[in-house]
Amino acid sequence: MVSQLDWRERSGRLRKLRKARGWTLRDVARVLGVTEATISRCERGLQEASGELESAWTHLLTGRRPQGVTAETPRRRPRGLFSALAEIFLADARAGMSRDTAGWRDLAHLGLASGESLGSEPGIESDSLGRIRISPDSTLASVRQARELMDFRVSVQREIRQLDAALPVVATRLSEVMAEAPSAAAVVLAGIARMLATTARVLEVPDQLLARDSALVGTNPGAAADAALSAVGIAVPESVPSVAQWFGLPPFRPGLEKLELDETVRAAGRLFIPTHAERLGRNGLTCLGAAWVFVEAVEARSKGALSVEGERRLGDVFWEVINGSAIMSRDTLLEAWIKLIDGEQISWEEELGRLLWLWPEAL
Repeated sequence: MVSQLDWRERSGRLRKLRKARGWTLRDVARVLGVTEATISRCERGLQEASGELESAWTHLLTGRRPQGVTAETPRRRPRGLFSALAEIFLADARAGMSRDTAGWRDLAHLGLASGESLGSEPGIESDSLGRIRISPDSTLASVRQARELMDFRVSVQREIRQLDAALPVVATRLSEVMAEAPSAAAVVLAGIARMLATTARVLEVPDQLLARDSALVGTNPGAAADAALSAVGIAVPESVPSVAQWFGLPPFRPGLEKLELDETVRAAGRLFIPTHAERLGRNGLTCLGAAWVFVEAVEARSKGALSVEGERRLGDVFWEVINGSAIMSRDTLLEAWIKLIDGEQISWEEELGRLLWLWPEAL
């Protein structure tokens, strides 16, 4: 019999192997036909596994017999074979395996005699190597969960491929236009306008006058955005080409009557849009506008970033452009954003106006 210290070392290795495969205590316990508590106690060195259990356990995780242990793999059918196979399929899915490769196990891994024929049973598949698994089309909850996970992983991979194709094009174009003050100003105007068009459309305002102001901003966001830029000293020359053409974005509605434009500017003032722009600062407003154009330009060429990995890539590329343009750091922007969002409330109207300011969710 090996010493308790030796067992603690071996059980620690088994625990690391289990975690590396993405398996839970429950996964291992159900396959080996023991309780979850038994596996937990053994892993923590509080209980030493029998030679038979250790042999099956090590074989399950590594495909090899533990050194110094000669006991045969237990030849008993685990409790609830279908459930155990379903849990294995889910564990493999969590470990990153595909629909074609997940779930396959030798009979010995499952504590079954090599001569047992299970591949012909409904819901169980077998291969030429003598392995079995639960059918990937099974209706068991664990298998359904595994399929959802695999489908999500495939969708993320598809999303990443689309982003990888779109990001370099958009990033290069944004770097080019941000290098010149006139074109950079046009980007900021377009981005802030698109932000206001988005937020004003969903803002719920109980006050009748402010509801009309919000509607005006949503109808003609370009005029409201221009009021924000003017507050921090950013002017957009009339000769600058359309940002929509640069980035392939859908244009806003054509120009309105001057009376309506002037009224939109007054509405922006009542919603404290210029005041909020001043709090954010010139560089902060520039980053915000560039961010909205960047995200919408990427979405025009792909489905955008829907996953955590996609958002991470989107954010990394955007901040490479901003850092390359020497506008401001992410930390400095965060400080300015907190100053805008968490600043002392002066009036209800100003607090309402803050709801129109939104950092792109994907970034």
